Order: sequence, then C-alpha cells, then structure tokens
Amino acid sequence: MSGKQPSTIINLAITIENLKNVAGLFKGISDPFVVIYADNDFSTEVGRTEVIKNTLCPSFSTHIQMPYSLATHEKTVTCVVYDFIRGKPSSNLKKHTPMGSCTFSLTSLIRSPGSVSERSERAF
Repeated sequence: MSGKQPSTIINLAITIENLKNVAGLFKGISDPFVVIYADNDFSTEVGRTEVIKNTLCPSFSTHIQMPYSLATHEKTVTCVVYDFIRGKPSSNLKKHTPMGSCTFSLTSLIRSPGSVSERSERAF
C-alpha cells in the first residue's frame, strides 16, 4: 500500500464583478482574462480563462481544474486578471495590463459554508 493520499479534482468557475476599466481613454472597455497560479509561484501556471471582450463583470465559461488532496491542504491559488491588449501574444503577459488579483487557499474554499461550487472570493 502506498502512502499517497487520494485526490479529488476542484473545478474553479470564475465570475468577477465591478472591475476597474484599464483600457484607457478612447479605447473602449477592458477585455479581461484570468491566469491562475499555484502556491504563489508565478512560474507555475495552472490554467487561464478565455478573453471576454468589452466587460467589467465577466463570467468565464472556461473552468480551471486543480487536484486537491489532504497532503496538499495548504496549497494556495493566485488568480491574476489582465486586460487583453489586441495584437499582443497572450503568452507574453507583460504585454497585457494587470487589472487585479486575489490569493486564497484551497482549504478555505473547501471548508467554506455552502456549496463549494458557489463559493466566492472577493479580492478584486
């Protein structure tokens, strides 16, 4: 018998309300997308959402799946929201404008009252 803890998959659904428009004067409304990192290590990208054009209240259809087990109960997640700059490669995040971020632990998400799938983190 191995000492490996069984894991489950956490499905992160991301909806954001009332982002600040960072598109700039005469450039319309921001086109947000989210990049998710594990353990505050900005080199370990877990996933990213699609870009939603012209909105400050995006509800992303791309869900990010993350493994969770008791052995990784202290795992933290950082979500960074960017304004997509048209014509710039999405792989180079320095070319896009940061709009906000939040960090939380998977344990706080799992242990929160109510449905885990309905839990909100408010930090933007």
